[in-house]
Amino acid sequence: ILDLGILPSDFIQSEEVKEIAKEGLRESLKNSWINEAKEILDLGILPPEIDHINFSINSFVEKLNIKTWEELLRENQNNLSYLSWLIEHNYECFFNREDLNKIDQRVKITYPEAHVAKQNGIDIFTKDAGKSIYESIINNDELPEWQDEQNVSMPFQRGAEIFGYDKMFTYCQRQDLSRHDALHQLGYVIAMYESSNLSEKEFFGNILFQVNKDGARYDSGTAHHEFNHVAVNFNSNIEEILAQVKKYADVDKLQQLAQDLSSQEQIFASWKNLYKYYELCQLLKKIEILKDLQKLKQEGKAELYKYIETLAFHPNISMQAVLEFWRSPAKFLEIDDGHSQSAHENKKPSNYVEIPYLDLNAENLRDALVEGSLDELQVFQPFEIEYELPFEKRREQEPEKTIRTILREQLGYFDLKQNKRIPGSRKKPGDLIRLIGELLKENDIDFKEYIRNEEEQELSPEIQKQILQFLGMDNKKQQTVGQTIKYRAKINAKSDPEGVVAGNDTSCCMPFGSGKNNIYTFNPDCTIFTLQQQRPDNTWRTIAQSVLTKDVDIKENVQKVFSAMQDTNKPAIQDILPEDILTQSEFILACDNVEVTPNVRSNELITRQIEMIYQDFMFEYLSRYGERDNLRQEQVVIGKGFSDSLTNLPEVKNTYVPAAPVAYTDKSHSTVYSLTPQKIEDEIVSKKIIEYDSQQRDSYQSSQPGVSLLTFEDSLRVAFIEGKAYADNKTLIQHIHNMENGLIAKDINNQQKDRPNMSFKYEDKNKKMQGYIFAYEGVVGNEKMIYVTDIAVNEKGKGAGLALMIAFLERYKIEYLANNNPLPIYAQMREQTSYSMIKSKLSEFSRLLGVKLDLEEHGTYRQGEDIMHEVVIRVK
Repeated sequence: ILDLGILPSDFIQSEEVKEIAKEGLRESLKNSWINEAKEILDLGILPPEIDHINFSINSFVEKLNIKTWEELLRENQNNLSYLSWLIEHNYECFFNREDLNKIDQRVKITYPEAHVAKQNGIDIFTKDAGKSIYESIINNDELPEWQDEQNVSMPFQRGAEIFGYDKMFTYCQRQDLSRHDALHQLGYVIAMYESSNLSEKEFFGNILFQVNKDGARYDSGTAHHEFNHVAVNFNSNIEEILAQVKKYADVDKLQQLAQDLSSQEQIFASWKNLYKYYELCQLLKKIEILKDLQKLKQEGKAELYKYIETLAFHPNISMQAVLEFWRSPAKFLEIDDGHSQSAHENKKPSNYVEIPYLDLNAENLRDALVEGSLDELQVFQPFEIEYELPFEKRREQEPEKTIRTILREQLGYFDLKQNKRIPGSRKKPGDLIRLIGELLKENDIDFKEYIRNEEEQELSPEIQKQILQFLGMDNKKQQTVGQTIKYRAKINAKSDPEGVVAGNDTSCCMPFGSGKNNIYTFNPDCTIFTLQQQRPDNTWRTIAQSVLTKDVDIKENVQKVFSAMQDTNKPAIQDILPEDILTQSEFILACDNVEVTPNVRSNELITRQIEMIYQDFMFEYLSRYGERDNLRQEQVVIGKGFSDSLTNLPEVKNTYVPAAPVAYTDKSHSTVYSLTPQKIEDEIVSKKIIEYDSQQRDSYQSSQPGVSLLTFEDSLRVAFIEGKAYADNKTLIQHIHNMENGLIAKDINNQQKDRPNMSFKYEDKNKKMQGYIFAYEGVVGNEKMIYVTDIAVNEKGKGAGLALMIAFLERYKIEYLANNNPLPIYAQMREQTSYSMIKSKLSEFSRLLGVKLDLEEHGTYRQGEDIMHEVVIRVK
């Protein structure tokens, strides 16, 4: 906030500067930035005693009898979070310290929840007040988590109807646990309870209460997060599982887990036993998968083998989902999702294998993913950066470290005052000590004396440079920061299984095998961004993730149009979206949200470093690929729903939707966070950028002015034109979800089977789309044909239809006729438009191709007010 080195002392002590410092404190406490608050106080501008600074802060310190800033910043996380909430809403603190202790011990709700309940006249300390508290908080805008019916309020109520409201609050209450994380998988918990044959009292006491009391940390986060995985993956066929275990008497780990688990009663006797049963089931599935995986190697399916192996040995993954993905892909693609229901039915990837006359099946779609065909289609180029950042925040006034200090920290030394050896950060420093010792000896310097003495001996710049090179610290920043943390940020390739398990790693509601994760996986407009942290054993663990989409700015707030885009019973899309959408403009890189693994959410340093990496990574990515992919380079937008990080960014109106819309998004609020990509240099110790080979996409250029290839990225514009073209006969309208599914499916099929894209769009001189032809190679009956599914032209698109047909036929000549593969062309055409044009232009088209075309009539039928002609065009 202030650089005291360049400001005169009388100004530093002025009232103006004090007000700046107070404002900084208010902002820091409002956002729970405790380190920043400490830095402001360390400047010495404000007195140690708290004077009047803010209505909410003053009422809080008065109620809790806090006198100094130091005392305030030592308060526990719950208290400071409550203060943050009070400042945000400009509320007076209702509770003294005794009240807060009673809330913790008896009521088991958060302090903001208690505050709202008291505002509503509820006596929160009376017995059985849980239901009244629940009813007072579920419709309160100042407790936004409770507004999420699907993941929070409805699951809570279902649980409360079984176990009671007070017990549900008890189960959910944990300092580092959100209501969403506690409740979003409660449906699976209730299903487990129903299969347990326990009474609600027994199940709560044996399982839910013990989960709440389990303070262990798991890879997934708290015991609640791990319990969610257990519930989702619970196998209720207990007798069958125990019988299978007996077949593997030689697997010691399996038999150890099976001890004390000989019956259903024993499994549900405690949370510990239930968890052992979960581990047993997971291990059993892995053993069985390992046996069958060898067959994939023998069949030469190396990519599928690698993909399944990675999934199978990932912790907290549904083995049932892995098996379905492998052995029953059609069933896997059909998986439903409770978050988006009817919209999910319209968008789930099983729709891709049901496109008329397209020879794409579930196995093809799965293999297109694991073998890399989707990598070539995904909208964001795979890209990776490895970062090294300081383990702790360094104050600007701290001096740079000397060479001796660095050697002591790295290699260790003998402290003469303490008469003991102080170890360094290097686990095996022997070779480095020998190398550096020899270097110093050549210059008449004794290594032991140099590193032990209080007075530091001066070294020449050449010797200093060599020492730093030996240590791998010739980067100047590495000399000042001491211990570091390594991160790996990457836009994952579709074929990289680390992307599809990001939801498992962050314990959010999009694990592998969930319906919405399936859409993100197979929709090429969606890409997974992961941020991983290196562990002490050098393995990587995802700590943050975002679903990235290539968005269109529709100029209208998304809350106004989302329902129309996802529900065909609402007004047509062309009546909701502005016509400006037809004009090609810059796309926006959007993050659905930023979800962080529970284990690091409360770590202020890591949270800040996550924000910094997002900012720097997006700058590096957009500076390379933004112009190529027509992406806005000065802005990235981030959804607000369940975002755990970057929530301090400025907000802008949300007018952004994916170019190929998905069924569920956390980016559905009226505003979104706006991130300005920026290169970060000062706080990054080192950075390694890894670029991958450029994507190999169909790059065909038509000779027809204004005509180019039609892809899934055109889904919104295609739906708009379709609606206008068929406004006089709405029975012909396929609607956005069907058009989008068809465009995605034909692009995947073409990429996997190395087929040309036979679909084109026409744009006028202002880049405004005026028409399209949607066509692809497929199978009609038992015969390979090119199916023209639709030709549509905007009312203002004069000449577009003919230009599109010529472009289509020119490519047909290049790709099919020139390769001695004259596939027939099949279409269902409106009598007054496309059929009429084909009939009148058939001779002209024959001359264009240099062959004789024959138009076969295969009958007519009525659809709405139109007569439709089924035709096949063949080369004679």
